[in-house]
Amino acid sequence: MILPRRKRGADACLYALGQELIAPLADALAGAEHLIVVPHGPLHGVPFHALAGPDGTYLAEDVAISYAPSADVYERCLRDDRQPGERLLLVGVDGDDLPWVRQELKEIAEIWPEAQTRLGKRATRAALRRQAGRFDILHVATHVVARSDNPSFSSIRLADSWLTGSDLADLARGARLVTLAACETGVGTVGPGDEVLGLTRGLLAGGCTAAVASLWPVSDRTTALLMPRFYGALRDGHGPAEAIRLGLVHEADRDVAGSLFAEALACPRLGIAAELRIRLVDNSYRHFDVVATNLLRDPRIVGIVVTFRDITERKEFEETLTYQASHDALTDLPNRTLFREASSAPSIAPSARNRRSPSSWPA
Repeated sequence: MILPRRKRGADACLYALGQELIAPLADALAGAEHLIVVPHGPLHGVPFHALAGPDGTYLAEDVAISYAPSADVYERCLRDDRQPGERLLLVGVDGDDLPWVRQELKEIAEIWPEAQTRLGKRATRAALRRQAGRFDILHVATHVVARSDNPSFSSIRLADSWLTGSDLADLARGARLVTLAACETGVGTVGPGDEVLGLTRGLLAGGCTAAVASLWPVSDRTTALLMPRFYGALRDGHGPAEAIRLGLVHEADRDVAGSLFAEALACPRLGIAAELRIRLVDNSYRHFDVVATNLLRDPRIVGIVVTFRDITERKEFEETLTYQASHDALTDLPNRTLFREASSAPSIAPSARNRRSPSSWPA
């Protein structure tokens, strides 16, 4: 699979921005766990969490990132450092154009059993108004119309009406956290005093201490995979910024995948291999043998060629053989003698190509 040209172009831009904006701060950021960005002017539209480093990793892989529209708003939110709370209200408007909203809310509710859910025809303005003041966290999964020309007219679709930013801020007053799981909910217009005006600004001005939003169009399916992981991390006690970071990056394979592409970039024409667990659409995992070959200098390709081979059945077979080699066939109990014999038996020589297991990658 050749990486799409548009993705290569985006990664090049993110790398260039990272070199300009983050690289000069490398010493100050060393060991940091949380970065708060208060942008200025056009930097309000820069996705700092997606800025790439020389090794191809994104900034969000190394540090939790939060944004504030201004230092004044951040200082006000900092004074109220209470945890998000336990009362969660899930609001979703599904349909043919948003088929994954129902699954998204279902999985979040399984993680948060006491959550109240208003889905489909029940996601009305009146239902939301009746719940006002009764929730600590509000999750809204629906369509949003972002009006950069007039942010006050940006609106969120409910089952029976549209909510403007001021309507939403009024209904969400008192909430600790509001998640807007929709397209471009973080987009706004830079107004007087260099403050960004939009849906999130209204929420923060209304007393909400944190908001999760997107700066670009998002996939319904991808959001449905991300949000349950985000709320799982939140339930485990992580703050919103760290929870969204953990949701974006699969912790078990983060170093392996990053090292795979970093070494591929450093070694032109040499196939670099690793075994990775990859999440599928149904949220399950399968094992893949992944080989990345740097052909950026090849004028016919000018890209990184990545091949995937599903080795799940092989891994399962190996696990079965390992179990049988270390357990008695009659009693099914662990047998140390069998295990020692299996461990001392000659092993099959590895492939001659440059292969590394995940555990051998540098941290």
